[in-house]
Amino acid sequence: MTINDVQKLVFNGKKITRSSTFGRRTYYYNGRYITDYHLGWDFVYREKGKLKSTDIFAINEGVVYKVGKDNVSGNYIYIEYPTLGILLFYCHLKKIYLKKNAKVIKGTKVGLTGTTGNSTGIHLHLGVKLINSNVWLNPSYISLTSYNYSYMASEYLKSYSQDKMDRIRTEHCAYVFQNYYLLSDHTVDYNI
Repeated sequence: MTINDVQKLVFNGKKITRSSTFGRRTYYYNGRYITDYHLGWDFVYREKGKLKSTDIFAINEGVVYKVGKDNVSGNYIYIEYPTLGILLFYCHLKKIYLKKNAKVIKGTKVGLTGTTGNSTGIHLHLGVKLINSNVWLNPSYISLTSYNYSYMASEYLKSYSQDKMDRIRTEHCAYVFQNYYLLSDHTVDYNI
């Protein structure tokens, strides 16, 4: 997934800026510096230089997996995209337009960006998980047109200790992902 993909699909072509990346980061919040591990990308939309709320959209055919609210993510929605093998996590929303189990197609309005939960300003946090797993992925490793098993396998292996990584070959992991999703018609690129 690229920033252009997000701009085109999630923001329906509106010009956006990525304000935070996946991984370790340090930021100023509530009078102090905080270092954490950010499990997604953050995006802001501006009009005439000011942060503004804007509608966000579904990127493909899918189903709303979960809708909720908590102190960290604020108002959030998970959408499962089976053809892509991922769940997208949209959070800090001002409004959510869908309910659990709602079916979506590419371009369905999902919600309105906001600043709910642990947030320093109006933005969208976009997180990515594999379906049926608890593995958060760097969005840049996701293909929005088909499964990319090599990147999935590579990212999945990062969650293992070095000892386990030495015993598990990426090719095997990619093979497992391919068979797990039963998509034998997709080719697997083992050249990681």
